[in-house]
Amino acid sequence: MGWVPSRRPRRRLGLWPITVVLATTLVVLIAMLVVREQDGPVGTTETADAEAVTLTTATTPRRASSRTAKPSSGLKPTVANGLLCRPAPGHPTLVRKRAGGTSKRIALTFDDGPSRYTVPVLDILRKADVPATFFVIGSQVGPHREIVRRIIRDGHALANHTWSHANVSKGDAAANTQLMDTQYAIQLAVGRAGCLMRPPAGAVGPGLDRWLRQHKKLGVLWDVDSNDYQRPTAASMTRQIVSATRAGSIILLHDGGGDRANTVAAVPGIVKRLKAKGYEFVTVPELLKLPRAKT
Repeated sequence: MGWVPSRRPRRRLGLWPITVVLATTLVVLIAMLVVREQDGPVGTTETADAEAVTLTTATTPRRASSRTAKPSSGLKPTVANGLLCRPAPGHPTLVRKRAGGTSKRIALTFDDGPSRYTVPVLDILRKADVPATFFVIGSQVGPHREIVRRIIRDGHALANHTWSHANVSKGDAAANTQLMDTQYAIQLAVGRAGCLMRPPAGAVGPGLDRWLRQHKKLGVLWDVDSNDYQRPTAASMTRQIVSATRAGSIILLHDGGGDRANTVAAVPGIVKRLKAKGYEFVTVPELLKLPRAKT
């Protein structure tokens, strides 16, 4: 029959190679997630340029964090800081123009933060003893949580400006997610979310009106536009705002969403000149005389 080579039994590898592959894959995935978290949340407007130009479609944002997380303590909610207010019964859900009356009370408002420009703005306002209202981007709240807390501690008001500067005029499911996730982010930062929101670029519609009524929120636009997204000089911006301001005015500025160095430079002059004309600065809830929410 001739020579027949002997057959050696195959060595069984067992499960350890598979275990090694799975463990390696898991380590790589965890490393990728860690890097992503360090890079900051998606949807940030820090590189965006303008309120009137940068208006994205409302999409499902990444969650700020667990909805069941315990909120921070030590930050007292009040009507003035927007955390304990509610729309006045029977009033429209959207404030389109300046507040009525002859009182020379006015409100400074800042959109698209918090960002690296928010801190110098807060420093200026603290020195001048002037309150303002900050309409914040939800995706920016987590990375700048201490700034958000300082906004409340310094006596300013805090409000919702969507998660990623999205068009929420339809008031649909995507808009709901944009607005509610920002509410949750604010709540996690300061312990409670308030009643005010501002639709990016002032984009409104019947759908948003229905959403506001359903959730007992109040949309706030403005009547004095600084046009600071066009980056005018500080002097030009100051002249524009001072000349347009009237009793009850709501003034639009930005502390995020792009290069706001000129805005920061303009704030001291704006405050000084408006004070010289006899105007008193208050937060938006104070200007609108909003009632206290039931707790």
